Amino acid sequence: MVGRRAQSGAAANLLLAGGLFVLVAWAYLVSAGGHGYSLDGEMYFRVAEGIVQRGDISLESAPPELLAPRGIDGRRYSKYAPGQSLLEVPAVVLIGPAWGQLVGDVPEWEAMRAWVPIVTNALLGALAATLLYLEASSLGASRARSAAIVLALAFGTHLWWHARSDLSEAGQAFLLVGLFASARRVTAARAPAPIGRALAAGVFLGALVLMKATYLLIGPVVALAVLWRRGPVRPLALARDLSLVAVPALAGVLVYLAYNQARYGSPLSFGYDEPFDTPLLVGLYGWFFSSGKSVFLYAPPVAIAALAGPAFWRFHPREAALIVGLTAPLVVAYAMFWSWDGDFAWGPRFAVPLIGLWLLPLVRMPASGAWRAALGVAIAAGIWIQSLSVAIDPTRVLWEMNVQVSPRVHAGATGEQAYRLMLQDVHFVPEFSPVATHWWLARLEIARAVTPGVEAGRQSAITPPWVTNRQRQAWAPPNAERMGGLDLWVLGDPGRRLLW
Repeated sequence: MVGRRAQSGAAANLLLAGGLFVLVAWAYLVSAGGHGYSLDGEMYFRVAEGIVQRGDISLESAPPELLAPRGIDGRRYSKYAPGQSLLEVPAVVLIGPAWGQLVGDVPEWEAMRAWVPIVTNALLGALAATLLYLEASSLGASRARSAAIVLALAFGTHLWWHARSDLSEAGQAFLLVGLFASARRVTAARAPAPIGRALAAGVFLGALVLMKATYLLIGPVVALAVLWRRGPVRPLALARDLSLVAVPALAGVLVYLAYNQARYGSPLSFGYDEPFDTPLLVGLYGWFFSSGKSVFLYAPPVAIAALAGPAFWRFHPREAALIVGLTAPLVVAYAMFWSWDGDFAWGPRFAVPLIGLWLLPLVRMPASGAWRAALGVAIAAGIWIQSLSVAIDPTRVLWEMNVQVSPRVHAGATGEQAYRLMLQDVHFVPEFSPVATHWWLARLEIARAVTPGVEAGRQSAITPPWVTNRQRQAWAPPNAERMGGLDLWVLGDPGRRLLW
């Protein structure tokens, strides 16, 4: 009887997880902008397209304005890791010319360029949320609590925007949660770990390295997790488990090195020459406390999870240590990267893969009404903040702020100095925070809809955030209207024909 009840509960849990996956994926697809967002994303897509259509990883068919370094054979290549392109290959194969016909008179290449990354990332983002639900449940959270954690991640953090963009963070989020899930099951084994779990940990780690070489930093953490067992395990068994993890992980590393060899003639030429020279404290301040990029601003539920952290550590010390081990090296590395902010993107881009793990302490959040209310407020605030990025394209806003505001704030800066100061005002001056700017632009769009024919920008009740400070007014963008415009494909003709 107990066994049947357990089986029934497990089946119900999987059914709910599947329902959450469908819901989150559908929401990401419906809220998509229906276009590309970045040169990074275009390079990812063009490599995937070349693999499928020509068996070629070069960018020679790309237009000249797509800046890419020359390889050993004189051809242009993407400087980015191959992981995201490999993840987009199935979508290139499956979407093909059909999508352009489905959504209207859209040229095939444009349709694929837009929707291959969107479909890929929407599914990967939904998988990250679903896997987090299963992890929360396995750590003792109720179905309601686990579903709330999924809601917090999927819509209360900036994973939402990244799962509808053409960047690679949604895939990294899924893979990092997967690595945590498999590694914690290996470390929990009192005897030799099940082969599948050990292999899975290696596969997830190898896939993460293919997404970004930075994930090599957490390889030693995974090795320590394999060795740190709940009970005594024979040395031969530990060696076996380490081998099972290492083989697929090293396979990922070797694929990356072969990719480097094919592009640049050396396995150790990764295509990057950007330095890690941001002062650590500056980067950490930007990540956690700045007005333009704070994790707590773009992912408010993380603040509640941090408060629940001590309780989580008491109940799950191994899992808590694993979360710290998997995320702390990445935080330090990215905080020291020259572009610690990860622009042009909504929120702290490099934090997106880490947020799922940072939300797991909510499993042990006290069940009192005050805690539940605080979490509800944090999720609601997060949903409101993400909706601003869904409605208004943040890459356009950031680009215009860079072009129109940064030269005014840093007048006289040229060359490398000007490049270094790019968007510093947006990151650290509250009046130029993307959240404040997006809220102003959203109100303009509402005013245009409510009072058609009236130039909303002239309405005195809708004032930009930078007019509250005289010095900020001197830095104000002269053509702020270029930032506006709704970024929802469902409002266009193709979306209406397909969905309504």
